[in-house]
Amino acid sequence: MCDEIQEVVKNHEEMLQVHRQRFENGVPDYDKEFHILTFDVLYCFWSYEDARREALEEYKEAMKQQKIDDLEEKLSQINTEIKAKEGLIGTPNCVGIKVRHKKYGIGEVTSTSNGKITVLFENEGPKQFLYPDAFEKGFLYPEDRAFMDQIKQNKTLEDALSELKKKATELSEELSVLDTKPE
Repeated sequence: MCDEIQEVVKNHEEMLQVHRQRFENGVPDYDKEFHILTFDVLYCFWSYEDARREALEEYKEAMKQQKIDDLEEKLSQINTEIKAKEGLIGTPNCVGIKVRHKKYGIGEVTSTSNGKITVLFENEGPKQFLYPDAFEKGFLYPEDRAFMDQIKQNKTLEDALSELKKKATELSEELSVLDTKPE
């Protein structure tokens, strides 16, 4: 290995210039083969290896911490967006609205309970439907178009919330792996 380093040193003009400057009259007669310079290179390599390794470990830890900080920031932004969208979702009061069903005809929503609505139809009596699925899937058509617009807007918001929550879960999982992963 020393011979290989010595060959590189002999052909490296910048290193030779530094070596010549160390001595007042150029390279000394006893070091025409650049043994001192080769030794200096080897000494630096062995002496500074621990410092390089420590610096590399510090760098890796800093990069890991930066990634954790970035993920936490993204997660915080997503959670803020989730809360904002949750605040926009409103359950429209459907009690009292007139609806139409293909089979049962015209009816009026009489109550809501546990994700279901009860509709009293003129000719068929009371029937229960899942809320808001009955409107979203077209089983019931409200006379009030604004009510249907609110249902559609809520569906859009719920879909967006679902995606945001999925992304938040992915970020949380990635964070937990980074927090527990030994380097």
